[in-house]
Amino acid sequence: MADPLLTSLCAICHIAPPQYRCPRCDVRTCSLPCIRKHKSWASCSGERDPTVYIPPKSLKTAAGIDHDYNFLKKLERTVERTEKELVEERALVQKEELRPLTVRETKYKVGKDGRKRRVVVTRVLRETKGRKTDAALTRRLQAQGVNVQYAPTGMQRMTENTTTFNRKSGLIYWQVEWQLVRDNGALGERKLWKCYEDTPLYAGYHAIPGETTTTKKNQVKGPGRANRFFSQLPVDKSWNTVADMFQDPETGKWSLAAPIEAMGVWPAELDRRQRAAYDYYLANPVRQAGQARVVTKLDVDECLRDGLKDTNVLEFPTIFVLHQGMALPEGYVLGPKDFVKGPKRKAATDMSHAKGGKRPRKDREEGDVGSDKDDLMAGGLEAGEVVGEESFDENENEDGDDTSDTSSEGTSSEEE
Repeated sequence: MADPLLTSLCAICHIAPPQYRCPRCDVRTCSLPCIRKHKSWASCSGERDPTVYIPPKSLKTAAGIDHDYNFLKKLERTVERTEKELVEERALVQKEELRPLTVRETKYKVGKDGRKRRVVVTRVLRETKGRKTDAALTRRLQAQGVNVQYAPTGMQRMTENTTTFNRKSGLIYWQVEWQLVRDNGALGERKLWKCYEDTPLYAGYHAIPGETTTTKKNQVKGPGRANRFFSQLPVDKSWNTVADMFQDPETGKWSLAAPIEAMGVWPAELDRRQRAAYDYYLANPVRQAGQARVVTKLDVDECLRDGLKDTNVLEFPTIFVLHQGMALPEGYVLGPKDFVKGPKRKAATDMSHAKGGKRPRKDREEGDVGSDKDDLMAGGLEAGEVVGEESFDENENEDGDDTSDTSSEGTSSEEE
């Protein structure tokens, strides 16, 4: 009996007849181990290449139709899976944000001479939704010259930003990132804690739970509960407990006994210890890869209102906290603040449409539609509004006074 031809055997082992064919490179194999060897030796993924050339005569067969159908179904499943991950699982965007901003439609427009000409009209499909911010906060930031740079929707820093404006006090209630640097130069725990714009840095940091600089040495022993005093109200003659009060021997001020008993030191001594405990450095929001991070030293008594004046801020400020007298660790250098360049802005970045307000559009001459991209980025466009028009006939009059009709025949829509 004659030996079988090598072409009729498995392309890997050359022993058994082939039973499988690689969808990508058409290599024929006999078993699963041979398939794995083929993928390893040839660096083949084993997936069908949808862009491979197919002769026209093969497209009219059942296999050709299945090839196109499977390719389209795979694209559809990929889009649905990605949309579900972005919208439902990770909540990075809203579902309507996945739709295109504009749609281009081919229409027929009647000119002054009565002839129809074909034009491509760019129409707004959905309104742009910018970052909604408090108008009062925007005005306050504008007065201080602070340029807030917003991170994309869904980013961690964007979700952590809870900066608000207190209308009663008229102050900004900043969200602050406090980053402690240990004595060995390693970064400690990152803490987010809010403080008002007029609060000194040392007071804002020590207001974080667990960051109070105290000692049990020379603790003050106040009177116990059995020795509390009672006072009689002159109105209804009722007796009420009077809160224990201690007088600071240094300043002469009276303070409640409970905080002093908890801290173990007098208020004036506690304030001195907190001032001398740490140094504070404002981080530059712009950081280039491979370069040291630029920080600016701030005074312990300086507040955020003075420290952030005329500077750029990425969502909220980042302040590095080092023990007083400690040198900057490797990877950090002293430098100037990231000041706002150019003329003073009228509003913070991406804030002019606060509370959903729309920016006024610039007046244009008749027939001038301007740039579609500029209009869309500026916001304030309503759904259905026409932002662009392009004629296929360059010799046609460009006047915008023509009456346009939309022909039901030959009208197509292409989504960008």
